[in-house]
Amino acid sequence: MKVILPVAGRGERLRPVTDSVPKALVEVDGVPLLGHALAPVMALPAGAVEEIILVVGHLGDAIEPWYRQRYRLPLHVAHQAELNGQAGAIAQVADRLTGPLLILFCDTLHDADIGALARLGHSPDAPDGVLHVKPVDDPRRFGVAVLDWEGYVKQLVEKPRNPISDLGVVGVYWIKDGARLARAITALIERDGPTHGEHYGEHYLADALQLMIDDGARFEARRVSRWLDCGTLQDLQNCERELIAEREASARSVL
Repeated sequence: MKVILPVAGRGERLRPVTDSVPKALVEVDGVPLLGHALAPVMALPAGAVEEIILVVGHLGDAIEPWYRQRYRLPLHVAHQAELNGQAGAIAQVADRLTGPLLILFCDTLHDADIGALARLGHSPDAPDGVLHVKPVDDPRRFGVAVLDWEGYVKQLVEKPRNPISDLGVVGVYWIKDGARLARAITALIERDGPTHGEHYGEHYLADALQLMIDDGARFEARRVSRWLDCGTLQDLQNCERELIAEREASARSVL
């Protein structure tokens, strides 16, 4: 599969740190967010990943050399000049979206089973996609999913003012056919028209996935038990405390 990480955002909620460091390279417990996101990918068996795709933007010149100093998987880098959202980022590499695709957002730490997702590409019974969800206290901060009785996603809403579900969508998406997603993103952008000014996030990935669902695609929802959001400075501090506590607990168990 190909692995795409949209890392172009300015990280406004992480200022002033992101005034000089791209959001993807902001550290949590001594490791950049991008490093946390890539760790389970780099642990996959040889041959599982065809290519890493980074869509960079704000301070993005620092990200490619950081990657190449640490990893050997083939890399493609694209630049998102206009910050027109998640789907807009993925649209920059639409011509590369073929076959199974894993989309990772690096401002979240999770325990999604990346190995299981990699194996799905070999299964004739694989769903059209897999999303990961977890109940959240304030659904207005996240994209949320509504599931049918079989556990498939029937509706996605990005940051709803009036939440229709408490199932927050974690930033880990597996898509069986990347080209189908590319077509949905193109249709979304054509439907909604160009962005204007600084309306960051106007083209949401959730809306493109909803077009696929409306067209008959079946997205399985898998629940995670661990999801640490790193979108704000307070979130970063909370995440770091939890990681340190986990490491100390693990050390005590060994003793």
